[in-house]
Amino acid sequence: MLRTLLVIALTHLPVAAGLAVENSVPLPVVPAGATQPLDLQRLPELVEQLADPDWEVRDHAEKALRDLGQDIIPSLARSFIDTRDQHTRLAIRSVVHFVFTRYEMAQRGAFLGVKQRLLSDPRILEGRPGILIVQVLPDTSAARAGLQDGDIILGINGDEMTLPQQTRGFADTIQRFPIGTEVQLEVLRGERQLDLTVRLGERPFRYADPLVKRRIQFAFSEMWTRMFAPEGEEELEYLGENR
Repeated sequence: MLRTLLVIALTHLPVAAGLAVENSVPLPVVPAGATQPLDLQRLPELVEQLADPDWEVRDHAEKALRDLGQDIIPSLARSFIDTRDQHTRLAIRSVVHFVFTRYEMAQRGAFLGVKQRLLSDPRILEGRPGILIVQVLPDTSAARAGLQDGDIILGINGDEMTLPQQTRGFADTIQRFPIGTEVQLEVLRGERQLDLTVRLGERPFRYADPLVKRRIQFAFSEMWTRMFAPEGEEELEYLGENR
């Protein structure tokens, strides 16, 4: 029932907000390990804790709700409508925005988390092309795996970088992997060659393309108005669209 409510609300959006399927929103498929098993019995307690005077209790409750994933959105809609406490409502909106955008970003495939360019380097045997890591982005799969600025990626899962592969081609290769996939990167660091295991995650919202961000924000506003603020835009604006 909960999944049905969420899908009904989202599939009526005029634009699919840059989803993988542009004309509809598929039933959420949560990658293995991405969220905790849904336990609706915990929701009333966690929602109540959102108004607790102790900041640590509130913070723990908000993080616990985020970890439950997008399937809690219909239940949180009911909790939002039932309460008149504005602190609780703002916290619920923050949770819903987080899980909604995380799900949307997950539909765009895996993300390594580096700025890169193609190069041919004399340290690479036979002039093989490699992917130079110009910058490792914080809080990404690359950072967690220990990749460093200046590393050169020579291959992925045993396949070498080949010409005329372009930087965009490498990013597309990564994006095609399901989120949660572990890949083996052959990396040149200085004069040492390393094999690193990277568990791929979704692209954090702050690293999304500006156009993608606008589409997701539009979709979120449409969903919020439909499920949380049936009285109209006035309440949505009061709660802070840019929160």
